[in-house]
Amino acid sequence: MRLSERVRLFLDDREIEVSTVVESRPGSLKFRTVVPEVDAEVHSSFVAHAGSVSAAHLLVSERLGARPVAESMSGDLGAESGPYLLEHLAYVRDAVAEELGGDIRVEVDR
Repeated sequence: MRLSERVRLFLDDREIEVSTVVESRPGSLKFRTVVPEVDAEVHSSFVAHAGSVSAAHLLVSERLGARPVAESMSGDLGAESGPYLLEHLAYVRDAVAEELGGDIRVEVDR
């Protein structure tokens, strides 16, 4: 399913095409963002269990290869996906910055 929020990505003042989809199920939340200009995508999964949330992020890029990152934090997924979307988009921003350089900015229109 597509996000209800509009995600916009900018390199300096130029907007870059980006597509983000989300999958939400009880106890899990997944995001997938594709940035065609840099032939890269970021997959993030958040899984809640026993009062903590485990997160796994995977950057897949033609030039940078595949980079997995995993972490754990306290909390619950609850009904609000905003903080998890922002964490996911931080990985997207960092990946695009590494690919293109320049000032990369992400905006989420709610």
